[in-house]
Amino acid sequence: MKVRIFLIVLTISISKGLIAGQVNDSVSYAFGIQIAGDLIRNGIADDIDLNTLIEAINDAKSGKPKITEEKSLQVLRNYMLALTEEKRKANEAAGLDFLRKNATESGVVVLPSGLQYRILEKGKILKPKLSDTVEVHYKGSFIDGTEFESSEKMSGAPVRFRLGDVIPGWQEGLQHVAEGGRIILYIPPKLAYGDRNMPGSPIPPSSTLIFEIELLKIIPSTSD
Repeated sequence: MKVRIFLIVLTISISKGLIAGQVNDSVSYAFGIQIAGDLIRNGIADDIDLNTLIEAINDAKSGKPKITEEKSLQVLRNYMLALTEEKRKANEAAGLDFLRKNATESGVVVLPSGLQYRILEKGKILKPKLSDTVEVHYKGSFIDGTEFESSEKMSGAPVRFRLGDVIPGWQEGLQHVAEGGRIILYIPPKLAYGDRNMPGSPIPPSSTLIFEIELLKIIPSTSD
């Protein structure tokens, strides 16, 4: 769970008397900022009733909480799971709508798998096979245009990998552009990262992704 739940830390500390006499207005305010920051980052600030939040703090301070700490953690886990599923469904619906409209755009090719692509530069003649190693510059973004990854911003250097080792959308899409070319891939979730909620990843579950890729070099496999 991404929520650090400063509230739990605070109420436990107060109930045990560990910070008795040490909390002044600035510290109290700082705790409030931290709690609010967690709620805002996780998109749940508007779901929290402040009066109930304050009631829980007072109950914990008095040693008479209405539910146990274990029960509170269970409630929070169930809530976060439901919230994740709600976001997943919203991402999936938005992606389907985007791909449906994008399919009608000039230059966009739609493949039977659901992958869409548009060639920006054709490149030379040689196209990669799954067994080949490719060297690329790329930029990844969501359908709202927000960039989540860029080889140039990460290190400034091209990225090199075996084509058969990356997500299916890249595997299929890069076989349609030649060395020296540039392509945009519009990848549905099933050809990207699916409905997985990967800890630490900037990519939410069921996200349709857009990658602009420059295929700089193809290194043919020696095993063919």
